[in-house]
Amino acid sequence: MDEESLFGWEAEAYEAVDLWRSPSGDPWLITFQLVEVAGRIECAGMWIRSETSEPGAEPRPLTTQTLRALNFATRLLEARRGSAASERSFAAAMLRFSEDHGAPRTPGRPAVKVSPEVAGRLCDAAEAYAAAIAPPPGLKDGRRARFTRRDLELVAELYNRLNADGSPSPTRDTAEAMGLPRTTVAKLVMRARRAGLLPKTRQGVSGPIISREEQRP
Repeated sequence: MDEESLFGWEAEAYEAVDLWRSPSGDPWLITFQLVEVAGRIECAGMWIRSETSEPGAEPRPLTTQTLRALNFATRLLEARRGSAASERSFAAAMLRFSEDHGAPRTPGRPAVKVSPEVAGRLCDAAEAYAAAIAPPPGLKDGRRARFTRRDLELVAELYNRLNADGSPSPTRDTAEAMGLPRTTVAKLVMRARRAGLLPKTRQGVSGPIISREEQRP
């Protein structure tokens, strides 16, 4: 059963995961479902299950006492932070694959078989996912960055031009051209898509990955 049939949502859904230990020390895996509501990414659902570290161990029953000990806001914040960090780690790995492609193999290191184009698009997709699920900076420390629609238009224009020129990672190249952190540009690209300045893409795909055969007339 897919997410749309399970929840009946038409909006794109994201996941943020947290491994929480109850006061008794028992581990629980919590998955938060995040969707866009009124222009913001909000939690619209969650589920929790017991985790077992030993093979064959029986799951623990979920009790009211356990739920009462669960600080929802804290766990959601930690889940969004941790899952965003994991996506950015994946993006960094894809970037390394892109840079190492075609280089002589280092002894003891597996050969890289990801082309720069595919690695770049996977990297952008992971950055976009991280930007969607990361908590707003104003939740804990610092102030939320403010960008005007003109800023979004400039980002969209540059992103489109780099993408049309064949950039394997338009998000990265846009960040370098504008002198901004890549994570900031990834968030601006996501906002530009919401504003209709960039076309929306399928979840997990930053743009169309077209084979050489498909490019032929």
